[in-house]
Amino acid sequence: MIALLFFLLFMVSVKSKELSGQELLDFRYGVMDVKYIQIPEGAPTLEPKLFKMLLKEEIPEFFDARQKWPKCNSIGWIRDQSNCGSCWAVAAAEVASDRMCINPPYYSMMLSSEDILSCCGRQCYQQEACQGGYPFAAMNWWKTNGIVTGTEYTDHQGCRPYSIRPCPGCSIRSAPRCQQQCQQSYPRNYTQDKYFAEKAYYVPGDVTTIQREILAHGPVEAAFRLFQDFYYVGKRIYHHTWGQQVGGHAVKIIGWGVEGQVPYWLVVNSWGTGWGDQGLFRILRGNNECGFEAGIVAALPRS
Repeated sequence: MIALLFFLLFMVSVKSKELSGQELLDFRYGVMDVKYIQIPEGAPTLEPKLFKMLLKEEIPEFFDARQKWPKCNSIGWIRDQSNCGSCWAVAAAEVASDRMCINPPYYSMMLSSEDILSCCGRQCYQQEACQGGYPFAAMNWWKTNGIVTGTEYTDHQGCRPYSIRPCPGCSIRSAPRCQQQCQQSYPRNYTQDKYFAEKAYYVPGDVTTIQREILAHGPVEAAFRLFQDFYYVGKRIYHHTWGQQVGGHAVKIIGWGVEGQVPYWLVVNSWGTGWGDQGLFRILRGNNECGFEAGIVAALPRS
């Protein structure tokens, strides 16, 4: 507790730098409306059978999903959502890709964030897909409609790769239109390339349950409130201390640990490798920092 107190005091002393101009615009283009971090009413939680399975898991002090499942390269892959508030779809595609590899049917592939972003429709968002969407709805769409393969813009592999190029300084994009067909160079058709989830669910927001869910089934998607100071997180453990709220954001949790007696979550972001700690960041664990532990969703692939 003393270590945590010193940590919080240190964070308050970090020099504030208000974002302005193009830097602020670029930051805003990468986030979504804060309303989308809410779990919708009626969203199913962990089934009793799954919850009992989680109780058997021993919780280590340090955990990194990349080390537990080294053959699943998607876990540590850093995507770039560019100037579109598509984090909700990108994180969902990341979690789906990881869990397809970790759980039966054990397929190693990259599932398409663009397929979710452009085709999920009004069940996932209220206005425009590049202004944000509901993470749970994206997981549920994996269950009901399936997701095709697709890598990021720079790799351009799979059925429907991400079509929004990395573009710092560009204005916000509109979401690409839904194309229910694969790119010409891909050998399978759109329907054949669909992969489905068996069930989608909300993970209760206590630390132990979240940890056990990750240990048993792989990374999860988290949604939280985003403030200006998050832009400068770097390699430190993030705790909000200054700056305006700019919206909401969705990311992928791949592990946890402790540094100087301060507990943290290990998280993959979708702003490219030039941000944070080569695209990853750590955030304070155990106090629902910025609502981080209250908006956890996941799904299990259909075997």
